[in-house]
Amino acid sequence: MIDFPARRRRLSALAAARGLDGVLVFSWRRAAVAWCCGYTPGFATNWAALWIGRDGEATLGVRFPFELERAARESGLPCVEAPLPIAVVPLAARAIGIVAGDVAIDELPVEVAAELARCGIAHERLDDELNAWRAIKGPAEIAALKRAAAICSAALWAGASSTQWSDDFALAAAVEAACRARGATRALCLVGAGDGAVVTEPHGAPLPLDGPIGVELTIQLPDGSGHVCHTYAEGLAAQRCAAARIACERARAAIIATIAPGTPVDAVVAAGEAELARHGLLGSREYDFGHGIGLETPERPRLLAGLGERIAVGQVIAVHVGVRRAALGTWVTGGPVVVGDDGASELLRGAPWSAPDAVAGAHIATTPPPIPKTRATAAIR
Repeated sequence: MIDFPARRRRLSALAAARGLDGVLVFSWRRAAVAWCCGYTPGFATNWAALWIGRDGEATLGVRFPFELERAARESGLPCVEAPLPIAVVPLAARAIGIVAGDVAIDELPVEVAAELARCGIAHERLDDELNAWRAIKGPAEIAALKRAAAICSAALWAGASSTQWSDDFALAAAVEAACRARGATRALCLVGAGDGAVVTEPHGAPLPLDGPIGVELTIQLPDGSGHVCHTYAEGLAAQRCAAARIACERARAAIIATIAPGTPVDAVVAAGEAELARHGLLGSREYDFGHGIGLETPERPRLLAGLGERIAVGQVIAVHVGVRRAALGTWVTGGPVVVGDDGASELLRGAPWSAPDAVAGAHIATTPPPIPKTRATAAIR
């Protein structure tokens, strides 16, 4: 069980320490409000505004009156219709904190700042503080993220279960349908079809039987998200991309082996880059090395150098590595790990992206896996 009142008390205490009357938390599609009370606005035109006073009193405002019943049920809070986000802010408030963004998206409508100024209410952003708190997961959150990872794993196998997919639309539809059937509220499968292809939105590209097919899958559950990468390859494609596959798997293993409480993210990134450099593929790296996941993706920490972040116990991080180079192949792989006292471990053992022997420091085979006869057996490792 998530202790939502404790989370709101934490924001109340922060408001009091900053001399603020309270905090306005706003969400449109992202998860700031959900983290504080369990209610997610859902469909694209809805939003939610949560007021948390410095005294701990909380009120949830939703855009549409027909959402009031669901909002009250899921949050356990007094709920009101709020035609504007600041409708939940008490008239006496003169200085407030605002949380409306995460590491990827700022959802605060531009009209809100103007309306606050018109009402004589000063404000300061508290997004960084809440995002830092969200980066550390408790047991219930980790269990939810593991369920999301299991759904992603099953969906990847669903995508490999037939040779009938003619283009990237069909493959993405099969993967996304498998996620939805298992409880995902949102699912997005990106596809890169063929040697050197960038993983992106499906657009009708034919799926080559003699080339690698990369996918990036992101899903949303009511209590967590999933984010994984995978490459389907068989026959000559698997042989042609063996060097890229081995480099990606070894780089991911080096990253995971370096992740430990207190370790600078810069050191984690350097470990992955060094391994790719040993394989002559650093200049062919595609994407970053990953980021935190939680109620949303991405979250902190981001595996990017220069941000000054450190690894901490309780973080769940999607670690992925991808390369694109015609001579040595195209490959992308990755999925979530969880940080414990002794370092990082795969959140879901036996998943298509996991390589527990490599993480443990065992020898990684330098020959391609057995050549599958159909795409049904093409999910590597």
